[in-house]
Parts: sequence; structure tokens; C-alpha cells
Amino acid sequence: MIAPVEGTTISRRNGAVLHEILDTINKAQKVVVICHVHADADAVGSATALALALRKAGRQVWHTYGENALLSKSLYSIPASDQFTPYAELPPVDEVDAVFVVDCGSIARTGALEDYVRNAKTSIVVDHHDSNDGFCDINLVDTEAESTTSLLFDLIEVWGIGLDRDIAHCLYAGLVTDTGSFRWGRPRMHTIAAKLLSFGLDPKLIATELLDGMKFDFFPMLGAAMSTATLVPEWGGGSGLIHVTVTHDMMSTVGHDEVEKVVDIVRTANDTDVTAVFKEYSPGVWRTSLRSQQLVDVAEIAEVFGGGGHTRASGYTFEGDRAALVQSLVEVVVPSTQ
Repeated sequence: MIAPVEGTTISRRNGAVLHEILDTINKAQKVVVICHVHADADAVGSATALALALRKAGRQVWHTYGENALLSKSLYSIPASDQFTPYAELPPVDEVDAVFVVDCGSIARTGALEDYVRNAKTSIVVDHHDSNDGFCDINLVDTEAESTTSLLFDLIEVWGIGLDRDIAHCLYAGLVTDTGSFRWGRPRMHTIAAKLLSFGLDPKLIATELLDGMKFDFFPMLGAAMSTATLVPEWGGGSGLIHVTVTHDMMSTVGHDEVEKVVDIVRTANDTDVTAVFKEYSPGVWRTSLRSQQLVDVAEIAEVFGGGGHTRASGYTFEGDRAALVQSLVEVVVPSTQ
């Protein structure tokens, strides 16, 4: 019988899947937890919270992601973020009882571990992205959830393994960032946050570590990027588009953290509904971040290019020159108003 946390609700469907996941955990001894490439705080917080809970329950656990790049510096403030296993050092998949995939809107977001997930004895996805089509054996996908960590909060509560300060910190990291510091989401996000903060967390410190603080080199890079800002007022059935470019040369003096903060600045413009930031992480390879205010479903747009995400925040990868990248987005026709 499910005992929901006071002030929150767990749907009947989610409750059934949560118990299916717990049945799998009860039978497993060796577990791998995978989060998405280009990891953010929700991905890292989800992977570390689940890994810590599983270790607390006596399981042998590896948490990882499918690329060789280091995490953004700010993410190392999350407990157990320094304990990720390089994906090449994972045990053979046939020696693992269960593989969890957290915060991945598609199997492609597992990067180099896509085949590892496909070949798992039992695979479980826990996610909240609109683009997730349920690519694992067991799928806890709730697009109304504020963050993947909020779903793992439910899992841990139903499990009864018990929260502690480190697990609470991991879960809070995903919640505070994916809700834009609690600017969007359902009332339950505040109830969850209150329960997590009761373990002695410092919300100001966590927010500062994850969301604030740039070195001086950020500002010249930001200035160069903002000089490329272009307004396309007639785009998307009149919703409008602002796009900004961050080239490989621009980002040569800054880290991943600083580059990812550009979209949060650009999205504050109120002239249009959609903002796009094109980030050239290697020459000719662009990661596009899309954000919308209220009219356009940017997950639909990202899916046109093989990406995905949320209705209001999505992304995709593009290979080619900047002109082709910009033209491809400007010309895409999507039934964009809801």
C-alpha cells in the first residue's frame, strides 16, 4: 500500500510502476545508473541520489554517463558527483542485474551507452521529458513532474529506505534548477523542497553553487555572444524568435557552466516567445538550446532535428556551418501555437 508524503500525491499509474521498480531492486545485487550526456543538475542529482540510496540498501552500484567529458564545475557541489565511473570501466552488461536510466528524454541521450541499455537484463527509465517514448523495460515517465529528482523522491519515500542529508541534497539540486528556482511547477514542489531542506540543507548556498558565480572571462564571452543576437519577429506564426550564437572560439576561455548560462539570460527577453542559443562545442558541431515562454512547444521543434525535451525547454545537435544551422531553424514549420 502506498503511503504518499503529506501534501503530495502519487498517481495510481506511478504507484504501480514504483512498485514494479522496487520489485526489480529487491531482486538485484549489481546495478548501473546512467544519466544523460551534457549532464545538468537534474541528471547528476538523479544519478547520485539513486546511487546513494541503492548503496544504502546494500547494492553494488556504478553511476555513470556515456561520454568522456568532465562534468561542469558547479555540479561537483552535489554529493557523490566525484564518484562517477568512466563508462569504459563499467562491468559487462551481462554481469549487471539492472540498468537505470535517469533524466534521459530518449535513448540517444545515453551517448556511448545506448547499446549497453539495449542489452541490459532489465532496464528502467525514470524521467519527466515530453519526448520520452518509453524505451526501457520499465518506464516511470511523468511529464507533469517538475524534475526527475522529484520522481526519485517518490520512489525513495515508497521504498522506505529513508532520506539522509546527502540524498536530500542531490534531490534538491535537481528540483531547484529544473523549476527555475521554483518559478514554475506545481504546488507540490514546495512540499518536496520543505521535506528535503529539513535535513539541514542551506538553500542559499546550493543555489549559489549551482546557479550563480561566473569568473570575469564570462563577461567578454557574453558580450561577444550577445552581439550576434538576431530578432525574427515573423517566425512561428507570429510568436517570434531571438537567436544567439556562441562559437567555439568564443567559449575557448570559459567552461561549460558559463556557456550554459547564456540561454538563461537570453530567455528573459519579452519581445518574442522563443529563444535559441547555438553553442559550437567543437568546430562544426552545435548544441542548440530552445526555450519558450507560453505559446510554442519547442519539444516539437527539437524532434524535427532528432532532439527533444520539454514543451518549454528542449534541445538538439546539428552538424554543419552556422549559416545552415540558422537557416534550418528559421525555416522549420511547426504547428507551434497551443
